Amino acid sequence: MPPHRSYPVRSPVRSPVLGTVTPLTSLLLLLSFSIFFIPHPYISTDFYVHRNWLAITHNKKIEDWYIDETDNVNTPDYPPMFMGFEWVLGKIFDLVPSSLVSSNCVSVLSFPDALDQTTQSCITFHRLSTLTVYFFLYVPTIFYISPSSSPAPHLILNFGLLFLDLIHFQYNTLIYTFYLLSLHSLQKKKWSASCVAFCILLNLKHLYVYIAPIFLLHILSSHVFLPHPSLPKFLKIASVTLSFLLPPWLPFLPSLPKIFTRLFPFHRGLIHSYWSPNLWSLYIFLDRILFHLSKPLNLQPKITKGGTSGLVTSDLFTILPPIPASLCMLLILLLSTPILIKLYKRKIKPIPCAILLMYNVYMLGYHIHEKSIINVLILLPFIDIEGGLEKVFVGNGWASLAPIWGGGNRGVKVLTFFMGWRFYGREGGGRGKYYFIEGFIVFYVLAAEGIEVVGWAGEGTRLEFLPTMIYSVCGAVVNFCLWGDLWRACMEEQTSVTIKKDD
Repeated sequence: MPPHRSYPVRSPVRSPVLGTVTPLTSLLLLLSFSIFFIPHPYISTDFYVHRNWLAITHNKKIEDWYIDETDNVNTPDYPPMFMGFEWVLGKIFDLVPSSLVSSNCVSVLSFPDALDQTTQSCITFHRLSTLTVYFFLYVPTIFYISPSSSPAPHLILNFGLLFLDLIHFQYNTLIYTFYLLSLHSLQKKKWSASCVAFCILLNLKHLYVYIAPIFLLHILSSHVFLPHPSLPKFLKIASVTLSFLLPPWLPFLPSLPKIFTRLFPFHRGLIHSYWSPNLWSLYIFLDRILFHLSKPLNLQPKITKGGTSGLVTSDLFTILPPIPASLCMLLILLLSTPILIKLYKRKIKPIPCAILLMYNVYMLGYHIHEKSIINVLILLPFIDIEGGLEKVFVGNGWASLAPIWGGGNRGVKVLTFFMGWRFYGREGGGRGKYYFIEGFIVFYVLAAEGIEVVGWAGEGTRLEFLPTMIYSVCGAVVNFCLWGDLWRACMEEQTSVTIKKDD
């Protein structure tokens, strides 16, 4: 079998504004950025989600964590280890003086009561908790994986991820820590470490089961079956995997059916309330066009709740047939199989394979959230990719998060988006052919935000959901171009998207 081709390691990140950016410089910039957002007044729905999860783990017995429905809106739908993380936050809360944070912050309340009794000190506590995870878990991981090398600044200063965690009250950096560690260890042939990290990842966020075949096939082809099949190697890997994967579930055995219903909520429908810019946003957009043309085309639309109503529902389509979850899974399987075969034959490495698989899931998956694009973007610094193409990936991915930036100060957030995107750019060839796509991204972001600013999309108006539709449809068009280019390039081993040389 021919060896992997060697490619030059990426050059240091060179910002057009700030010059060469080191990991230390990026850390200082992150500190400045974080201080700006600590007093931010916006409260997303995810704040109430995590407040309730923390309250449940702080006040209820472990066997009741997935059963309690005092707040029947923000019920837990993550695996046990993430709930264990919420339990740890509760223990940290106990160390905070009651004069600083009210005890209501960790009280189990119904959803309307939680809205009424939220205090600024409680909001600050949760925002600081997201920041703490970023600095004390995610950033050290980055320095461990890529000390003094070019990926570090891109990973630390991923403004899309910063917005999600610091503004939207999420703990994605906790999950991405083990996402990066598992793939990094796998690519470095640290087999047991990669299995441990991946088991922790699955017990934090179950949807990473999509990349489980990467670990299985790569460990089999590059370790267990090399140079010949070895039963001791297989048993060692299997025992390590099972010993870290199964124990967190043992306290919840009686309630497993209820837990899995929450973890895989197929009843929620094909799309999220905001259409992620993928294949299905274009499909629903086509359905809406056909609906408005139904009279001249003599079509008979079905009764629907409306895909732009902002509601999570399985009844979306007026003309086109609904898409079942089984079809989504079949499409993902069909497109992922050639990549996995290539991985098994050791013609592609785990990280590029993970990028392609997660992009397949994002573009074709059932009820995919907009933030899932970060699963792709966060791995781009680990492969050699043209500067212009990478910048387009990042710009379109960050723009797809704009509808969840939150109300108020949108001008500041748009400015921050463009500054962050400009900063992310690095010197390199090949940018010219991507200028048109960059310009298109700038155009649709300004168009969508302009409609918001002039008030054409006020609440209750006919155009209320037009800005989010612009983000969804325009972003999906760009995503299709990028998805196809990346998929083709990696499968054909083009030099525009190549695998970074192992250190």
